[in-house]
Amino acid sequence: VEDTGTEGDEQGTDKRSQAQDEPAPSNSFKRPRLADCVTPDSAGSGEWAEIITDLQPAIVALRVTCVRSFEEDPAATSQGTGFVVDKARGIILTNRHVAGVGPVRAIAIFDRHEEQEVEVLYRDP
Repeated sequence: VEDTGTEGDEQGTDKRSQAQDEPAPSNSFKRPRLADCVTPDSAGSGEWAEIITDLQPAIVALRVTCVRSFEEDPAATSQGTGFVVDKARGIILTNRHVAGVGPVRAIAIFDRHEEQEVEVLYRDP
C-alpha cells in the first residue's frame, strides 16, 4: 500500500485540517535540566536547592565500555559519575575504577541529556 500523504473520501476530497499542512515543529529545543526538578522541599532547604542547581551542570554520568582480563570474557560496560574541572579544555575528573585500566570507549552524559564521546587522558598509577 502506498501512502500518498493525504486523507480523503472516495472523491479524493482532502479531509485534513490546515494545521496538518503546516511544517512540523523543529526538534532543536533544549531538554529540561535535571536541576530544574530540585525544589527547597526535595533538597531539604532553599540554600541546598540553590547549590544543587548551580553545580548540576558540572556533574556528568559516564558510560564506559572496556576489555576484560581474559580473552574469553566479553567487554563490559560500567557506569559512574564525574565532574567537569576545566570546561574550556573539556576535562572531566572521575575515579580510576570508572575509567578502567585498559583501552576504553566512553561517553559522558551531561545535564540536558547531551552525549559526548570522551577519552581517558590520565590514570593515577
